[in-house]
Amino acid sequence: MIKLYALSLLLAFTDSLSLEQKACDYFFGNIFKIEYPDYKVIEFDNHTDTTRYWGIVRRCENWDDTIKEQITSARPDKPTTVNATLRGVRIKARRKYSGRMKIGVWSKVRVAKIILFSLGHIES
Repeated sequence: MIKLYALSLLLAFTDSLSLEQKACDYFFGNIFKIEYPDYKVIEFDNHTDTTRYWGIVRRCENWDDTIKEQITSARPDKPTTVNATLRGVRIKARRKYSGRMKIGVWSKVRVAKIILFSLGHIES
C-alpha cells in the first residue's frame, strides 16, 4: 500500500540544506527501505511541486478545522531542487503512464511556527 507522508519540522535548522532535502534524505534513508523493500526502480521529480493539494490534511484527526484551513490556504514556498539517493534502487525521471512508482515532494508551507510539506506517491 502506498502511503503519503506529511512531515513537520520546527524552525531549528540553520545549515544550507533545504528542509525539503532533509525530508527526502530521511524518507529515502529510513522509511523507503522499510515500507517498500521490493522496489528496484522508481521515478522521482527532482523539483518540488508548488500546487496546493493538501487533501491528506482533511483526514487528519490531530488538527482541528481552524488549523486544517490555515494549512490548506497557506501559500507554498518557491520550487526547490531535491535529490533522492538510494542504494540498490534505480531512480529515473518521472514519465506519464510508465507503471513505475512515482514519488514527489511538495513545496513547504508555513503555519505559525511550523513548516509542513508532503512527500509521497504521485498518481500518473
